[in-house]
Amino acid sequence: MSISSYYKFVTFTRLITLISLIILSATLFLYPFVDINKLTDRTNRDIEQNEQIEPGIKSPIYTGLDNNLRPFTLTARQALQQTKEQMFLLKPYGMLKDNNGNDVKISSATGIITTTNNIVQLNNDVEMISTEYQISSSYAQIDLDKQLISGDKYVLINSKNGIVEAERFLLNINDDILSLPTKPKVTIYDKKNQQNTIITAQNATVLQRQNRVIFNNNVFIKRPDMQVRADKMNVFYEKATESSTANNIKKIDMHNNVELITTQE
Repeated sequence: MSISSYYKFVTFTRLITLISLIILSATLFLYPFVDINKLTDRTNRDIEQNEQIEPGIKSPIYTGLDNNLRPFTLTARQALQQTKEQMFLLKPYGMLKDNNGNDVKISSATGIITTTNNIVQLNNDVEMISTEYQISSSYAQIDLDKQLISGDKYVLINSKNGIVEAERFLLNINDDILSLPTKPKVTIYDKKNQQNTIITAQNATVLQRQNRVIFNNNVFIKRPDMQVRADKMNVFYEKATESSTANNIKKIDMHNNVELITTQE
């Protein structure tokens, strides 16, 4: 190889090496820069999404007065804004007042409050407890202004007077009226006679101030000593006191198509 050809070869080799170094340096410099930008963009998007999912308010408290100027309070572990008017509640817990000034405690796993009309929807593990009763269901709606509690799911009501089971219910705290519009089953404790009375019907109404329960349509009453069918039935009872853990049935009135079956010999 001639000297001239040798210098040309060396010059070409150095040029190739220089170009390779330039490309390598650019790659090493730009790659982390581009990757950091991608990571920053992704992090910003994640933060924005998290802010949209969890704009939570810890331990919110809602207070007010119902239409009869009685106070109510509702709190929760956390509240999440769903719409302008609605808040999602995690572990809501509240307190209402009945006509006698007694507390009615309410709680559930989750809930939704509409702040414009003070309507609260309670979902899952719903509990409502007062000195007179304990209501358990999977769903209930409470009108805080009107003191109305309703539900269209299976409900179990325990009280000193007995047990009530039904598919739907409406409790008017103001008037002390419990409406059971769909297939209620009532077990009334009878301490005086040492026996329980089980009553089923298409619908029923409990008038707590009158100590009276009204059953309508396909009424069936069952006791150890007898069974009765009728179109309508009124059960009058004495309310339980501190010295009596259960009430005594005072009187039962039956009307229309009454059929009595005595089971005792």
